[in-house]
Amino acid sequence: MWSTIEETPLYLEKLQLLVEPEKALRSAGYVVQPLEPGVIDSKKRCVYCGARVANPKKVKAKPTQNVGKPDIIKKEKKASTLPALTKAVADVQVEEAKEPLTLSCRELEREWMFHPTPEPERLDEEQYSIQRPRRQKQRLRDFLRTAAKQKAVALDCEMGTAKSGETELIRLTLIDFFTGEKLIDSLVRPNVPMAHYNTRYSGVRAADMRNAENSASCIWGRDAAREQTERVEGNMAPGRILDSSAPKLLNKDERDTVDDESEYGFTRTISEVLVTQQRLPFVPDATQTRLEHAGTARANVAASAEHPDGTKEDDWAARHQHQTVLQQHVDFFDPDRDGVIWPLDSLIGLHKLGFNWVLSTIAAIVIHAQFSYPTQSTYLPDPLFRIYSANIHKTKHGSDTDTYDNEGRFIPQKFEDIFAKYAQPGKDTLSFWDMWNALKGQRLHGDPFGWANAFAEWGATYLMLWPEDGEMKKEDLRRVYDGSLFYTIAERRAAKQKHH
Repeated sequence: MWSTIEETPLYLEKLQLLVEPEKALRSAGYVVQPLEPGVIDSKKRCVYCGARVANPKKVKAKPTQNVGKPDIIKKEKKASTLPALTKAVADVQVEEAKEPLTLSCRELEREWMFHPTPEPERLDEEQYSIQRPRRQKQRLRDFLRTAAKQKAVALDCEMGTAKSGETELIRLTLIDFFTGEKLIDSLVRPNVPMAHYNTRYSGVRAADMRNAENSASCIWGRDAAREQTERVEGNMAPGRILDSSAPKLLNKDERDTVDDESEYGFTRTISEVLVTQQRLPFVPDATQTRLEHAGTARANVAASAEHPDGTKEDDWAARHQHQTVLQQHVDFFDPDRDGVIWPLDSLIGLHKLGFNWVLSTIAAIVIHAQFSYPTQSTYLPDPLFRIYSANIHKTKHGSDTDTYDNEGRFIPQKFEDIFAKYAQPGKDTLSFWDMWNALKGQRLHGDPFGWANAFAEWGATYLMLWPEDGEMKKEDLRRVYDGSLFYTIAERRAAKQKHH
């Protein structure tokens, strides 16, 4: 809605910038006087070639002042042919209501009229320096630069549709109503799963939102958008707003998603640091209280909010309580359980998981070439490139998720952070692009070795799972960490090949 703006001297002075004297307009080429019919006719041009019309057809109709509106006009009745009624009917004038008309271009041209706007009275020149435009403009610039709050802004929002059917804010624009300065003009990344972005009407595509995320140029969530809007206080002049969502955006009392961090006793985000809004660490809610001390590493259990006791299928956790979670991860590639993984063991194990022989051979060579020496108990390398699971914790590299600690234990907090930071809002799955964002987010400076290994490990995991919907499930990834899923996949593939 429109609000009354206080007519302060500075406000009135600012409005004077919009007014130019008639002399200045005329010198700039503006026509400030009504054109005579003959002048208008001389300016007519052909609609096809643009040449001036030599003998324009003169229009006899007089302009009317209320074009397109109901009008009371006087219409003279033609004289009757009857001699007795000729004079009487000719003198009669009848008033009729004229209906609104849709005029053509020619009719609009014929009815056109010009009324110059008179220049308003000047303010006190000595007090406000109207005769000094440079000084005046500089004062206004100083005011805009130092003013903490804008007096009036224009607001426009674009809305998308969430999977729940509710409208969701996807773009926010705030413009200074008088100067045209863009105060806020940014995409808003929703915190809920989206069905579509109403691209036909909003102009926002999924690719635009993804690019804004990658370049950290978007506002992360409705709460952050509301917070930035509250900083620009003043009278609002809403533009095109779907479903009347602007009042909900601006009204503190109508917040539907409030991250009340006072209950945690600490702050997870800083409005001035965008990355802290984009990547929120995991905090258990009321349904996830079973996972206690999430930041404490578990030696032999891959715990999560849904499975605080790890994998219970086939008594996995009980049968492997003598191994760290990282040792459990490589247990599948040690079929004879002697603690030594040969290159041939890795080759056969990778093939059982669904990789072809060529890819399995390349992967086995790369893995053992990198990780054989760190697991040795001596300074001399193993000529057979064997990997010893007792020292498997020494193979930990940088730029990973830190879910394994330096001793091979499992940290539930780090595992949950993967989904809290990089999964789509409200989801416990990772798409390929979510995985890609996680790899970029976890990269450390000057660590190309870690970058390459992290990409290879996560890429191989995605190929092994190859989800039909393109989303890797949280539970599948947890079981990859403790290695229990490897046996499930191998048994499933063996049974499938047996039937064929």
